[in-house]
Amino acid sequence: MRTIIFLCFVSVGAFWAVEAGQSFDVHDSPLINAKIDWKENSISLRADWKLNAQNSLESRSIIRSRLRTSLLSKLSEIIESLYARTDIEKRLPNLSSFWASLKLDTFQIAQNSASATLEIPLRGSHSLLSYFPFEPKQESWEAKNETINNTYENQSGDSLYDSFGSEALLYTGLVVDARNLPFVPSLHTQIFTSSGRLIYGPQFLTRTTYIKRGAVGFFTDSRQGEARQRAGNRPLIVPALDLARISQDSVVISDEDAAKILAHEGSVQNLRRARVIILLNADKLREVR
Repeated sequence: MRTIIFLCFVSVGAFWAVEAGQSFDVHDSPLINAKIDWKENSISLRADWKLNAQNSLESRSIIRSRLRTSLLSKLSEIIESLYARTDIEKRLPNLSSFWASLKLDTFQIAQNSASATLEIPLRGSHSLLSYFPFEPKQESWEAKNETINNTYENQSGDSLYDSFGSEALLYTGLVVDARNLPFVPSLHTQIFTSSGRLIYGPQFLTRTTYIKRGAVGFFTDSRQGEARQRAGNRPLIVPALDLARISQDSVVISDEDAAKILAHEGSVQNLRRARVIILLNADKLREVR
């Protein structure tokens, strides 16, 4: 009997709530859509909140704060997943200063809904990379000359390349084709040889280069303008033989191909400048969360 009375009370309450304009079908919290764009090097997030009769009476600042909190919560999940892809055996660092620096790109309230967007650069000044505790420049190719062939970007022609006899070739960059593999993009991509030697990764770069350019660029075609700008006009293009055993974000190339890119000091210098590209299928360049 008490159960029947209670159900009747709830039904009447729900009826009067609907009559007063308070629908139980509205979202109690913002809906978040997020996307990682590896070609554009950014994380984009959008929050949409359908306001009910109660929270629509809140001040703009409270609604804005609620949207921002929801966006940062989703961003935190994404950052944790990106960090987990690396082989760095460290906990995610304290990013309190990073969170404090983030501001909404857009915020608006229209009729009974509110929305906000947030875009985070993956590399560059004040980017996510600038807050990650990677320790670049731990590895070396034991190269001595740091200034050789620095002018290749402003020149053209075969005179820049030792293309005769058995002399090593100068390559403007390295392009690894991983379109045949289940490669997963990351901020910490590394390249190994088939014999297990690490020949490229953030460990070989200065922190400035790493933050500014990222370890690698991700493209679908090495002939694209931005790809050519990164790897130069005459990169060494090689196939990825396999994924590295440590993770799906690192690749393996043959010892022979590795020897080609390491044979010329100018080519090594270009590796130091992060002139490295991984070719992926188009569906790998964007991740929807």
